[in-house]
Amino acid sequence: MYCPNCNKQNQDDSQFCFNCGTNLSQYKTNKAPEMAPQQVQSQNVVPPVASAPPIIPAHPVTTVPVPPTAGPIYINSSPPVYREKNKSIPIVILSIFLVLAIIGAGFLGFQWTNTKTNLTNENNSLQSSITAFQSEITSLNGSITTLTNDKTNLNYTITSLQGSVASLNTNLAAIQAKYPLKNFGSFSALQSWVSAHIQPGSSSANVFYQHALNVQTAAMNDGYFISACLYEYANGYYYVWCEAMVGTTAYWWDPEVGTVYLDLSNVHS
Repeated sequence: MYCPNCNKQNQDDSQFCFNCGTNLSQYKTNKAPEMAPQQVQSQNVVPPVASAPPIIPAHPVTTVPVPPTAGPIYINSSPPVYREKNKSIPIVILSIFLVLAIIGAGFLGFQWTNTKTNLTNENNSLQSSITAFQSEITSLNGSITTLTNDKTNLNYTITSLQGSVASLNTNLAAIQAKYPLKNFGSFSALQSWVSAHIQPGSSSANVFYQHALNVQTAAMNDGYFISACLYEYANGYYYVWCEAMVGTTAYWWDPEVGTVYLDLSNVHS
């Protein structure tokens, strides 16, 4: 119900208004007492006589309750006491949570700082290792380039030498085809051939050696292999001789004398 004094809503069973303390029991509508059911006196039930309809006034009458002039009267009861809730408890709990949050944030920040420092140090170490590896790779690439160039030069040299060897083999084959050189078959054959190719005497080392070369050329023209040798001693003398093989034995002779010796000491200078 609503309080007739302050027009605030109260519970239906409230005796006093919670706002102004007005006694609400005097404004409640009295209900008619419930009647117990009447016992039937007899079997003959007389129907009720219809009563006359109620007289409805031409103009409705509104009853306005008159508020009491004095203050509220409390009968056998005290006015309701409304206590304010204790607001300090939520503040304390909130403060505790705030302190815990600050401590947790500080701990997490400390851990994050340490983790970040460790990661930075590891990153710097890895960067140093990568730089060192890159330097080694650069050095190895330089070495590989140098070795590749050396290999290219060696291949070129080998190719050039192979070409030279092939050319020499070709020339040698052509010479051997035209002049099949061979050793003398016997000592007598050598001596006979040397006697037939004696060179004139000379007083110059250059002419003397040229005579030995002439003997060598004559032997090649005849298909024999001999050597023309020149040796200079410390005393200014030159030794010139020719050399040929008979089987596995070497023989020497003076190209201007024509006598074949087995011992080189008998060759004239």
